[in-house]
Amino acid sequence: MHLWINLEKTIGKEEALKYFQNEIKINDVNSSLWGSLGQIYMDIFSNYEEAEKAFKNAFKYSLNGQYLYDRSRVLMELKKYKEAIEVLLESRKISEQEEELTDAEDIELAHCYIALKDRKNAEKYLEFVKEGIDNIHEEYIDEYKSTLAELENLINKL
Repeated sequence: MHLWINLEKTIGKEEALKYFQNEIKINDVNSSLWGSLGQIYMDIFSNYEEAEKAFKNAFKYSLNGQYLYDRSRVLMELKKYKEAIEVLLESRKISEQEEELTDAEDIELAHCYIALKDRKNAEKYLEFVKEGIDNIHEEYIDEYKSTLAELENLINKL
């Protein structure tokens, strides 16, 4: 994203986007380029359809679970919660296999199930979120507790 920042400052957003699009045409198997393009579409242009395609390609060429997680966030923005759940479960599986934390996936899974008014599954992932609190660095614990309280509140409204 450093390249994006520099390009945006020197040639503007639209031209910087064209630069990334042209780079992808030259090297369409570069997962980092696809991931950066996905972030640009998502964060800068709020073009979630294009971001979803970019993250899908980024994962295809790297099998990096972060791209699945990013894709799930885009799908949630598009209110495609069932598809987001499928992607999050795949991301969660990879995180578990790599012995990484699943807190981010669990939080988003709870949000998806809340959006679908599926209290049972929302509560299931809320429990995983609660269990994960011991893994959170103290610097982030207040934010984590706030997210936990928000999830509990939303589930109680179902």
